[in-house]
Amino acid sequence: MNGQSRPLINEFVNFKVYSSKTSYFEVLFTWKDSFHFNPHKPKNCGRLITYAIANGWVYSLEKKTLKIEQGDFLIEQLGLDV
Repeated sequence: MNGQSRPLINEFVNFKVYSSKTSYFEVLFTWKDSFHFNPHKPKNCGRLITYAIANGWVYSLEKKTLKIEQGDFLIEQLGLDV
């Protein structure tokens, strides 16, 4: 490899929603499971936002964030689809 390191490969698909410049929530999905749904469909986006609010994201306040490191379970739990 001529002394050069390999480039980092993103292991996850990152879905992030901002309610303001500093308040957001994000969910990480594995590439494998993210092929089974489209997070940007209005229905899926709405379900993810509703889940985030129900689980502590205070979107109306500045500097409030919620991050779900491994969100694959949400695909089935929320009924996310393509």
